[in-house]
Amino acid sequence: MKPKTRVESSSKQELAADQIEVKFRTKDRRSEVRIVIGQAEQMVVAMKEYAAKKGVPVASLNFVFDGEPLSPKVTPEELELEGGECIDVH
Repeated sequence: MKPKTRVESSSKQELAADQIEVKFRTKDRRSEVRIVIGQAEQMVVAMKEYAAKKGVPVASLNFVFDGEPLSPKVTPEELELEGGECIDVH
């Protein structure tokens, strides 16, 4: 039997046209946090929010998207994210 995934969401409200929801998931896939971020905001905003929700320093976490380390300075727009994508957290 597959273990249940715990999901936390940063917002239950409707998204603005320039916002997307991105999933941050632990490597064991047991915990998932959904964070809303603007298309033009740097990913560091979402990374800090994830770290705050988990109660750990952001520097202690590694964020990976599509098998590559995720730069905190890149934006969802530059990554061509459409929403719903998963960022792996190690």
